[in-house]
Amino acid sequence: MLRIVERDLDLDTYMGLAFEDCCREWTGRFAGDALPASQQLGSWWSRDGQTEIDVAGVTRGRYDLLASCKWARTAPASALDRLLDQRDSLPRAGGAQLAIFARGFSKALEHRAAEEGAALIGIERLFA
Repeated sequence: MLRIVERDLDLDTYMGLAFEDCCREWTGRFAGDALPASQQLGSWWSRDGQTEIDVAGVTRGRYDLLASCKWARTAPASALDRLLDQRDSLPRAGGAQLAIFARGFSKALEHRAAEEGAALIGIERLFA
């Protein structure tokens, strides 16, 4: 039982949720020209609980921003691949800007983001 409680108190687990809140707050207040100025910001979950989008922006009934927040030290390219799949499965999200928030980015992710036009927001920019 103690191991279960210790696992739930893991700093990275807690920080992941706090980091998501920071990313949504930054997007609404400080993103400027880096990301769309969505009318509504929040997160999105599918009804079956299988899909979660950490930051979702909506303007005039259409998604204009979908972002993933990764507290891991280096976000992998698969984070963007997953976000692309999520955008493709979400109605009214075809033209949504994609973004990844993370403490760091793998070279493969940097390359894929440049190809896809996705924004990479690092912790230095987020907390500047």
